[in-house]
Amino acid sequence: MTSAYLFVSLRASPDGHVAVPQLDSLIYQQYARALAEGHPYRFNRADTPSTGSTSHLYPVVLALLHAAGFKGPTLWDAAFVLHAFFYLFFLNLVFRIARQVLSDGALFAALAVALSGQTAAVFFGQTDMALFTVLFFWLWLMLARHRYRTAGILLFFLPLARPEGAVLAGVLFLAAAAARLQDQERHRLMAVALAGIAASLLVAAVNMRLTGTPFFDSLRGKNLFVLFPFWTALSTSVSNFVELLKALLLGIGAAGRGFYNLPLVGIFLLGAAVTRGWDSSALRNPLRSWLLISMLVSLIGVAQSDWAGLMFDRYLVWIEAVVVLLAAIGTYCLQGAPDAEQGGLRAGRILRTLLAAWLTAGSLWHLAAFAAEARRAAAAADFAKKATASMRAGAAVGMTCDSGLAYLMENHPVVNLSGIVTPAFRGQGHLLSAVEWLKYHPAARFGYWLVPRAHAGFPWLKPLLGRRLTWQASPSETESLVLYEAAWKALDRWKGPAPNLVPRGWECTGRLDVGYREDEVAAHYRIRIREPDVRLDPVVVVRGDTEPVLEIGRFVLGQEWYSLPVREEKPLKIVLRTARRFTVPFYASLPRMELREVELNRVIRLRVIGAGRATEHELDLGEEMGVVDRVIDFGMVPPGTERLRIGVIGDHLSLAYWFYQPSGS
Repeated sequence: MTSAYLFVSLRASPDGHVAVPQLDSLIYQQYARALAEGHPYRFNRADTPSTGSTSHLYPVVLALLHAAGFKGPTLWDAAFVLHAFFYLFFLNLVFRIARQVLSDGALFAALAVALSGQTAAVFFGQTDMALFTVLFFWLWLMLARHRYRTAGILLFFLPLARPEGAVLAGVLFLAAAAARLQDQERHRLMAVALAGIAASLLVAAVNMRLTGTPFFDSLRGKNLFVLFPFWTALSTSVSNFVELLKALLLGIGAAGRGFYNLPLVGIFLLGAAVTRGWDSSALRNPLRSWLLISMLVSLIGVAQSDWAGLMFDRYLVWIEAVVVLLAAIGTYCLQGAPDAEQGGLRAGRILRTLLAAWLTAGSLWHLAAFAAEARRAAAAADFAKKATASMRAGAAVGMTCDSGLAYLMENHPVVNLSGIVTPAFRGQGHLLSAVEWLKYHPAARFGYWLVPRAHAGFPWLKPLLGRRLTWQASPSETESLVLYEAAWKALDRWKGPAPNLVPRGWECTGRLDVGYREDEVAAHYRIRIREPDVRLDPVVVVRGDTEPVLEIGRFVLGQEWYSLPVREEKPLKIVLRTARRFTVPFYASLPRMELREVELNRVIRLRVIGAGRATEHELDLGEEMGVVDRVIDFGMVPPGTERLRIGVIGDHLSLAYWFYQPSGS
């Protein structure tokens, strides 16, 4: 298996080095280089710290290779050798654990896991999951052999390797506390768990120190219950969980998940292994409880995130390896009564043959998928190196994905609007909000865009693309990358309201640019959607073709609330920016996004509530479909009012608000 992955990696590489297995692996290498060069946790040298690698330990391991002289593409070669070692050591651990459960099936169990294409693809994908999986199986073996001191050291490193390590530590502590054990053994197990809990607290403290939150930047905004309304998130999480269980236990599922296990009988074989090996040292109480509950909690975590189905489901590799291991052992646990023993042995041999054939087919599928991904990643990496020749020295480049290419553009800082590796965009919540942030922070703008060809037509991105400089020749048009000069005039042309709407002698006392997070936070902006299970993302409206104006806001399907400072006992005029026609990214029932064209009536009716009174307003938007500004005459601000809380009720596109009052105190 190692030779097969080495072969396809070399074939995918254009220059004789091992190919980049996937572009995400370059994110770890970029953080590793930063650590080795003395600016840890900074994706670009001038950035503030970020934690986009989801691991504190794995970048340190890569940094040691970088410090030893493996730089540039040679780090890929060294990383391949490292992961080959991880993989072979992992298989050795699997074999030793299998002997603890059922010695007769140990060799076949290790072979079955070795034939698991998903496991091999993840290991040679060069991410933090390989190191985490090795540490997990090593920990399991040490616990089974009562090597508690070594187990404590391993469990301390697990949360540093991946956040799932905190789950393993917490579950072990509870399982040990609840188990019927002698006090001495219980205390030792709980001490092992406490080592992992201490490491989890250390990780949270380091993250808090670096970024102001205990969570990794790469985990922000990934939870479905943060992204979507409750019932949508719940139904999607349940659906994901069922799909994962079908794949892991029944061997049926989408794409490569169908090769996790022998179809339909995997759960029976797993049950046979667990039942017969119930009292083995590797599955005795509380280890069986620890394994099952840890896997269940981790599955739930993946199911309620947008990780499910990504990159060979790499986050499930350690769970999948446990299931295949136990299912393989289950083929040896079929014989029952002495007179039925021969039939059980025959059935076991047949199932072992079928399982090996099924896993072999899965290996070939995953190997082919890995080769295709490596070819794509290697082509993108090769193009990124060539694209630097078309850019000014030191100029920053913006990217909508694949920010790991920064590893290959050392003299060009990479800006990713998601905020995972670029702290300036942390907490924006959406790419459109990040674009709106750039409207007010011109110093953070970059000189170039490097984007997939398919992204160039995005309504929010197209006005920001200038002259096309070079593009990647690729057999897959949707994957090829294009380098553009960045154009920012569309953000700058219309920051304020139409001048003819501002009364002479009046001045702006407050502003809310909807979609701009800093304004929304300062104005305590809230939206209440009348349909409870709908998520509406920010909306972009582009006006004009030759000189486009880009405006970002929100579709209010119900009502919005905000507050701005005012001068008491002074008249107030509110300028509302809106539009009649726009496209809404709409999510409902399940988070399947669909773009809906919305066209408002020419006249929209709004109810403006503020300072304890409500007034009805009709705004005639005219025939124009683009962005328009209209005035709402609020009247006199009541005495004693320093901030006016406004509620605007009625379906409308909310782009911006300005408060205008007469000049002077």
